Amino acid sequence: MCGIIGIVGKNATEAVLSGLSTLEYRGYDSCGLCYKKQSSLVVKKVAGRVSGLKALPMENSTVAIGHTRWATHGKPSAENSHPHLSYDGNFAIVHNGIVENLGEVKSILKSVPLKSQTDSELIAHLLAHFYAGSVREAVERTAETLKGTFTFLAMSVYDDNVYAYRKNAGLIVGLGDGFGVVASDVTALSSLVENAVVLADDDLAVIGEDSVEFFRFGRRVEKTSVPVSLYKTSPLSADTYMQSEIDEIPSALLSTVTSLLSPEGLSSFTESSRFDNVFISGCGTAYHASLYGKTVFEKIAKIKTYVEVASEIKNHSLHLSPTTLAVFVSQSGETRDTISALRYAKSLGAYTVCLTNIRGSSLSVEADFSLYLDCGAEIAVAATKTLASQMIALYLFASYVAKENGVVSKADFASLVFDAKKLEIAARKAVCSDLAETVAKETYDKKVLFLGSGQDYPSALEGALKLKEITYKSAEAYRLGELKHGPIALVDDDTFCIVALTDKSLVPRAEITLSELETRGAKTIAVTPFPLSHSVLKTDEAPLLLSPILTVIHLQKYALAVCLRLRLDPDKPRNLAKSVTVL
Repeated sequence: MCGIIGIVGKNATEAVLSGLSTLEYRGYDSCGLCYKKQSSLVVKKVAGRVSGLKALPMENSTVAIGHTRWATHGKPSAENSHPHLSYDGNFAIVHNGIVENLGEVKSILKSVPLKSQTDSELIAHLLAHFYAGSVREAVERTAETLKGTFTFLAMSVYDDNVYAYRKNAGLIVGLGDGFGVVASDVTALSSLVENAVVLADDDLAVIGEDSVEFFRFGRRVEKTSVPVSLYKTSPLSADTYMQSEIDEIPSALLSTVTSLLSPEGLSSFTESSRFDNVFISGCGTAYHASLYGKTVFEKIAKIKTYVEVASEIKNHSLHLSPTTLAVFVSQSGETRDTISALRYAKSLGAYTVCLTNIRGSSLSVEADFSLYLDCGAEIAVAATKTLASQMIALYLFASYVAKENGVVSKADFASLVFDAKKLEIAARKAVCSDLAETVAKETYDKKVLFLGSGQDYPSALEGALKLKEITYKSAEAYRLGELKHGPIALVDDDTFCIVALTDKSLVPRAEITLSELETRGAKTIAVTPFPLSHSVLKTDEAPLLLSPILTVIHLQKYALAVCLRLRLDPDKPRNLAKSVTVL
């Protein structure tokens, strides 16, 4: 969940500071950097955001490492922020993860006083403890000693290299013209290099100014690079990344459709006929996409589909077998719970498919097959365009499986694809609409209840989550039919109820529910393409199974409008990080 970066080359300090700004969405409790000055290591760190770090006096150097922190061990403070120095001052590290064998490590370092409350500090002390003339060997011995998630970067007074070790959290290495760079996120490299190498677990990269060497368990290995141009951050089209990324949804949808219809996309998936059930899993917003995936796989492909939150897979694994198509959804491809769920599904013989935006991510490396959103970098912590892309990708995947299994004809498949391509037009109208902002102006101070049935229930869940994430308001989501079984007790004249409604067969039920809510004093609105006798936020009509994508656009815009009216930062909400890489 933390962001780490290291650079060897001219103006390394300045470059690391710039990289930390890019990585700040991975954690912003505190931040810091270390650079080499002659034969000593200089550490600068602050509690709070990168802007505070940039205000500190510092000198440029040819080697530096930096870190943005999302606190797990130890409260957010300058003392607990990274980098951490070893007891002799000869090593500095930045770490992403959690060391699980603290007791064992502390027994090795029993005479070493600790300056922070973090588990990460112990890594620096281990490096000094094991150093016997070779920094690389000290890194390898340290890695052998640790258990848990311990992706880290190290630098020392002994040379001008950055040492990058990966274990259970992503690292990407690139070599530019006169510099080497490593980071936890490809977006930090995309403006610096054209190609990069994604490290696998237990890989060690030794990064110099003009070369990068790769090792695995002490032996040199060769690695293949991948292009990073897909992940360049788009220029802001608005005042916030979240607004800009909502604006990008129409083009993101087209990019995802293009990616899945390319030769290396759906057409290279040849396993459709071997499955009698589908299992889809993810966390947070990706879980809501998974629920939508259940709808399209059952409605289009006619395959029984199960969905579970990734962290709960071991409690609900009866449906996993060699005849299961197990789909794992993750924007980053580094979500720790989702990776663990994929590994568990594989252990039961399921065929695993990864749906992610990041090529070369941990999930894509471990899955049997990968589908890529290719919708561009998403910087705001709250997912917007990646959700839309996940939904249309699942729609196309279900359509393709249906075609391959003979459930729909080739002509019907072509029609489904045409509908997916055409959705960009309606999405463009949705992102340009100011209706959500108008509604927010009248309801920003109310408690909010989201309702939906069938294919609209995931949209209701997502609307509530988005509002909670960026406004810190308590919001609930329920199925329409469940309202009278308890949740209606929440309703009074301080309540605003939003009903997601894309299925025309549910209009009579929705009309009754809206009347019941208004009778109890609630203000209501339905997000729907249909005319009702109640207030409506009008969406464009679209094919039934694609309509929820338009709904979530309006709900995202509503949450953003409330957030801005409350004068909060939608890009970096409190306590959250973009990629959850620890359990």
